[in-house]
Amino acid sequence: MKSRIGAWLAVASAAAACGGCRTAAWRDRAHDFAQVFEVTATFGPGLAAQVRASEALQLGVGSFDGRAAGLVEGRFATMREQRNEVGVSLLHAYDYRRESRDLLDIRQPHFGDPGFSRHPLSWQGEHDRQLADVGLGLHVVCVGLSATLRLGELWDAVAGCFGADPAGDDAFARPLAALRRQALSLDAGARRAAFDALLRRGEETHGYPIWTSREVMPTAQKLAVEAVRHALEADAPQAIPVDPATNDPATSDPATTDTSSGG
Repeated sequence: MKSRIGAWLAVASAAAACGGCRTAAWRDRAHDFAQVFEVTATFGPGLAAQVRASEALQLGVGSFDGRAAGLVEGRFATMREQRNEVGVSLLHAYDYRRESRDLLDIRQPHFGDPGFSRHPLSWQGEHDRQLADVGLGLHVVCVGLSATLRLGELWDAVAGCFGADPAGDDAFARPLAALRRQALSLDAGARRAAFDALLRRGEETHGYPIWTSREVMPTAQKLAVEAVRHALEADAPQAIPVDPATNDPATSDPATTDTSSGG
């Protein structure tokens, strides 16, 4: 028994030494574990049912357009949702839109928008579901309930206790400049994680929306990314020129610069 306790203490000490369990990281760890479970109630007209045990093992059918509230993406949030789905396994068409003050908006391209698809498959899109989700939901007439276990977030939470961040979504233990640099990424998933982290820190996200088509960057995303780029450049420390003769910082201050011509 003592040897087992000693082993657990050694593991805990190693985790702390890796930096994953420092005080500065506890808010990120709490958020990671809060993301493991999602429970939402839905209100509005619709009829829909879905059950999932990963992207390959799923069945869903129905439509819903209304309000939702609950524990979503690691925080309590309210939102307006539109959801249409039909299919089984990888042949599962899924159309989803979201508006919320607590979360990043999710927009589905309409006809003529970049990335438009008439029947978008769920595994191809960037929306409210993940590849390894296990869950179920039912909405009947005007009220519904759904619950989800996110195995991908569980892995991220456990890895976070050892100083890793597989999802790239730590908000408080990372410098603001690092988050802003990640927000400039060409990868849609990396940008989503960075802008969500900025939102949780209370920083400006410039209206950045999640676009369900990963392959394109719509105008709204480009404008938000450009605004973050300007903020990053504005906060960058200005390079101070060095006098090559003395290796001291050069100055153009008239009070310290000798302007005499001699003689």
